[in-house]
Amino acid sequence: MYRGQLSLIPDYLRYPAAWFYPRILVGPGAFLTQRFVAEMNITHVINCASDGDCPEWFPDRYPEKYLCLDAIDSPFVNILDWYPKFEAKLHEFLRVGSGVVYVHCQAGMNRSGSLAMAYVCKNFHLPFEEVLVAVKKQRPVLLQNLVFMNQVREFINGYISRSKDTRLDVDRVHDRDSGLFTPDHRSGLEGLIVHAGQPEDGAGTITLHDLRPLLEERFGIRGEGEPAGGESKEDRGRPATQPSGAGVLHEEHGPAQ
Repeated sequence: MYRGQLSLIPDYLRYPAAWFYPRILVGPGAFLTQRFVAEMNITHVINCASDGDCPEWFPDRYPEKYLCLDAIDSPFVNILDWYPKFEAKLHEFLRVGSGVVYVHCQAGMNRSGSLAMAYVCKNFHLPFEEVLVAVKKQRPVLLQNLVFMNQVREFINGYISRSKDTRLDVDRVHDRDSGLFTPDHRSGLEGLIVHAGQPEDGAGTITLHDLRPLLEERFGIRGEGEPAGGESKEDRGRPATQPSGAGVLHEEHGPAQ
């Protein structure tokens, strides 16, 4: 059991992944377990960090369904330098079938969040500030790099202005034109707020058992009295995230309600 050590687990592992739009899910690389992929119907992955931040099993098994951007999380770079490649590949992945594209970086905070924010606001004409509120309700640790946020905000505001100047219909629902989404999904911000991050019966919940290898290797956290790699029935069932994004891990009682 991890009693007394849960406070050592970083916040980016305590909160669930966030829906930025139906079929676009954003979180940390560590969440990409086979169970998580199956429960969330993930078919493609965009890793906005380096290959070392994605569990090897997915790109090894599905190389044609995976992209690594090698973006840098720093206030001294422009995250939009990686946007054209990100946008092109996300377009491609969304047009294949009806599965979910998981967008991640190391922590599921800045690189993945900023690029996903730029994509949904540009392509689906969603208000930047309202999307920001909606996704941070699901995953409060998102979008901590204020330089990235200013870059994305200026990019979106400039894109909207250019669209109006050229008399493009900025209110059209992009997915109806391009076939990116299945018909039963809601479109626009309403769909994001109503449906995002609400898996049924705990689907997509990450447990301490799922995160055990990462906790041991990167943070030196082990269940009490257990050797490295050992298993604990108590840890296997203890949730590391709350599907609704409502709570974080506590030592005794799991997610706060």
